[in-house]
Amino acid sequence: MNVTQAAVRSGLGKTAVRDIIAGKSKSPTVATLASLAETLQCTVSYLLGDANHPLAFRPSENEILDIRLSDITSILKVGVFQKPANELISYGKNLLYGHPIAPDHSVDLYEIGDDSMNDAGFLRGDVITTAMPYNIKDFQAYKNRYVVVTRIVSPHDLHETSLREVVLGEDGFMLTTRPKSGSPDIIDLEFASRFENDPAAYVVAPGEVIVIEGFVIRVVRDIPSL
Repeated sequence: MNVTQAAVRSGLGKTAVRDIIAGKSKSPTVATLASLAETLQCTVSYLLGDANHPLAFRPSENEILDIRLSDITSILKVGVFQKPANELISYGKNLLYGHPIAPDHSVDLYEIGDDSMNDAGFLRGDVITTAMPYNIKDFQAYKNRYVVVTRIVSPHDLHETSLREVVLGEDGFMLTTRPKSGSPDIIDLEFASRFENDPAAYVVAPGEVIVIEGFVIRVVRDIPSL
């Protein structure tokens, strides 16, 4: 394909690739490169010159091990309960890649959809990456600062998925929001019981289960242009 076709198929402006090659676009975003890599069937590492083969990733084991465009699986909102979809719904795509601190973890993308964690530095529209050990028995919630939590309420099977801070207490821990104004929404796990020996799931009340989906390892924020 020619440069115009590559740009259009990647969802970019018609001259985007031509401008990169000509040096007019001196610093294309990683999202732009990821879209091009998907179109050209190669890795971002190859486009950046960090890999010699089109399908190879960055060789350093201490940095990015894998990178790809992936679906954002949920919009995080406190107080919004809804039935889970029968099939996977995509809320857009973003870059998904692991982190050296979590080499044996699965990773997922979420987008923050409210202002419930503003005081902790998380803003509406931020895309966060979470990690969860492949072996769920290795997970210990209280060792992490920020986690994505699904609150399930029976008998109607309503789900609320939100970002929360882990706050340790004398006899357990809480999962709380951090709004700049108003009262935080607190889930107290001090007297909660483990759900079927799952270290990421707790029964906090009859008909109410808390499932920790993963802990935050990355936050991505788009800065609007002036």
